[in-house]
Amino acid sequence: MSRNNIKMTSAELLAALDDPNYDDHAEARWVYTTVTPEVAQALLDRYIEPARRQLNEAAVLSIAAVLKGPDPEGNSYEHVYVGQDGRTLAGQHLLHAVLKADTPAEPVWVVLNWADPFADGGA
Repeated sequence: MSRNNIKMTSAELLAALDDPNYDDHAEARWVYTTVTPEVAQALLDRYIEPARRQLNEAAVLSIAAVLKGPDPEGNSYEHVYVGQDGRTLAGQHLLHAVLKADTPAEPVWVVLNWADPFADGGA
């Protein structure tokens, strides 16, 4: 799979998620963006909470502390994955940390139209 890298503003990302033709894109789109509290909430509203991935409050607090630290932009944050159906598949700890810290995270790769490897019960 080739990486189709796109830089998007937070507003453009929210618009892409709300696009009724969201699932018309055949391959994953790697979007480089800032995850604001508004974007984090929108992505969490679409989150599928699989039993295999419970929220770890210690991880959330750790990421939130980095976000509030002296050089939050000097850090690399986990990716956020949004599936082909528009639901958020992964990245919940970062998203919750953005809300807890009430501070944007950047840079963040948000992968849109990701094929969920667990959709068919796979490993």
